[in-house]
Amino acid sequence: MDDATLRLLRGTRTGLVASTSFALAAGAHLGAGGRVPSGLGLGALLTLTLVVAVGLARGPLRAAVVVPVVGGLQVALHHGFEWFTAVPAGASVSSGMATGMSGAPSATGHPFGGVAGADGATHAALAAATPTMASMHSSSMLAVHVVATLATTVLLVVGDRAARRTVLWWTAVLPVVLAVVAGRFRDRVRVPLAAVAVVPVRLALVLGGGPGRRGPPVLRGARTSVLAPALA
Repeated sequence: MDDATLRLLRGTRTGLVASTSFALAAGAHLGAGGRVPSGLGLGALLTLTLVVAVGLARGPLRAAVVVPVVGGLQVALHHGFEWFTAVPAGASVSSGMATGMSGAPSATGHPFGGVAGADGATHAALAAATPTMASMHSSSMLAVHVVATLATTVLLVVGDRAARRTVLWWTAVLPVVLAVVAGRFRDRVRVPLAAVAVVPVRLALVLGGGPGRRGPPVLRGARTSVLAPALA
């Protein structure tokens, strides 16, 4: 395989690794209830994925190499998604206080009943449900990322084999196709041999006796040799 073919294969492999890894990681994270950032956060995670893809694409994609690399990338992307989409603690507290202090009348008729009456019961219910919800969220998130890792590995290994066979086939077929096309082009622009042979004959006729003379062409040296005895 020449250098141009290797560069083409590495570029194809890099695009395959980056797009498949990030798409399945983001889909798994969204499927488990997470969020995907936008803007600079999304750009940073895409850059990280591309760097990992360039390193992984230097050689053939084998399952023994792809599984740990893609698994580590899934972990990194998961924490990146969580970090870039995390809501500051002060924002949630202030929003809750703003809701409670909005002055809307509660069931007890007190304008601040949201803080005085229901706040304690709500906090108690949330405190009791938070560990269970967090455990379910972490379990489902772990499961979908494991599935995404396995699916990414299968797609990358199979896709790399298909891409490698396609590139090898194309590099073997392309010279033959170019040779056939070049041969047909030469046949179309080639001058017929009959036309090439007629030009010297006509030129010899003109130089020998001119267009008015009949018979075979006679060289000027032959004319001189014929007239020499008569002049003597």
